[in-house]
Amino acid sequence: MGIKAVKFGGTSLSHAEQMRKAAEIVRSDKERRVVAVSAPGKRFSGDDKITDLLYRMDQAKTTEKRNELFSLITGRLDDIVASLGLPQDFSREYREVLMTARGAELVSRGEYFCAKIFAALIGFSFADARDVIFLDEKGEPDMPKIEKAMRAHLEQYGNIVIPGFYGAGPNGETVLLPRGGSDITGAIAAAAADADVYENFTDVNGFLLADPKTVASPRTVRELSYEELRRLSSMGACVLHSDSVLPLKAKEIPVLIRNTNDPDGEYTRICAKKTERAVSGIVGQRGYLLFSVYLTGIGKNLADFHRLLGIFEAYTSNVYSTPHTIDAVGVLVYGDDIGGRKEDILRDLFEKLSAEAVTVTADMALLSVVGEGLSSETARMILQTMAEIGAEPLLVDGGADRMGVTVGFDERYLTLLIHRLYEKTV
Repeated sequence: MGIKAVKFGGTSLSHAEQMRKAAEIVRSDKERRVVAVSAPGKRFSGDDKITDLLYRMDQAKTTEKRNELFSLITGRLDDIVASLGLPQDFSREYREVLMTARGAELVSRGEYFCAKIFAALIGFSFADARDVIFLDEKGEPDMPKIEKAMRAHLEQYGNIVIPGFYGAGPNGETVLLPRGGSDITGAIAAAAADADVYENFTDVNGFLLADPKTVASPRTVRELSYEELRRLSSMGACVLHSDSVLPLKAKEIPVLIRNTNDPDGEYTRICAKKTERAVSGIVGQRGYLLFSVYLTGIGKNLADFHRLLGIFEAYTSNVYSTPHTIDAVGVLVYGDDIGGRKEDILRDLFEKLSAEAVTVTADMALLSVVGEGLSSETARMILQTMAEIGAEPLLVDGGADRMGVTVGFDERYLTLLIHRLYEKTV
């Protein structure tokens, strides 16, 4: 019998009825033996995710506020337990968490308690992430150690449920993965278990060609490559964390993105090599700034170019593009990444780099149309469509990976451009 690793997101576990749906999915296939779970998510618009409540609790300035938030959290968890008719009583652990947990230890408790509840519901063994997910000094998974622990747990218990979002650091301390890290946990577990497939259950029927908040009922993309998924995720498509495919790619384990509320419906398969040549996604985001830095010879002087990037490194860890000519370099950043530090960056560019001139183009949007081997056709389609709607291209980037084309333009045109490109793609 093979092994399938499964991950359920927060919307799939937000309340008791959703947990029952997830449980039925696991029970319907005996090969689903490794399950990773997120903390319960939003039950309705305006609701809070359990993890968000835990973050707020950790940052609370008063004992009264901390206790108030913890009551909300434990009340939701206890409601789920009672609605499912489980005999679990977490009161002792609740007291311990309230008295001693801080930082990563506290924030991870949503996944911890959710995994305990779900394991009891489906009759699997609970495996604390600190006993199977090990991270090194850089926060990277220690795969040999993880594989050894995973084999031991599967041999001893047969089927396990693992909390997502955290693991054990080099000294056994609780370490958080990035937000969306339950995807990473599930992928690590799938790779460590040598799973035949990794199924990621969420609240949509796979990866959609465009954002459903922009395009009504966009079609499901049937197939993506690992590289296309990472490119799309880096541009804001948020169905699956971009880093989650790395351990799967190493072992060529396919990923299926499925809908907990429609488990037999359409889904997306992510794999090493696609079988069809097609556009895989249209993604766009507002809020970028382009710093155009003018300095004689900077485009061919690596020392000056290095000093330029060093200035931006002090304000952000992400630079999205650096188009350049012999005497000018553009540095594209996301506005939220630099906060309100634009004037500080400008000061440093003149004082530390001796820039001759700097212009800043704000209120830019970036849009990417992604698809392996389609760069030339895609570029023509995008630029033609931009001309039709009067949007001037401020940046055009074919990408070093040749996975698609990214353009920058006035963000007022973003929604219209996505609609027009979607119509031409389908």
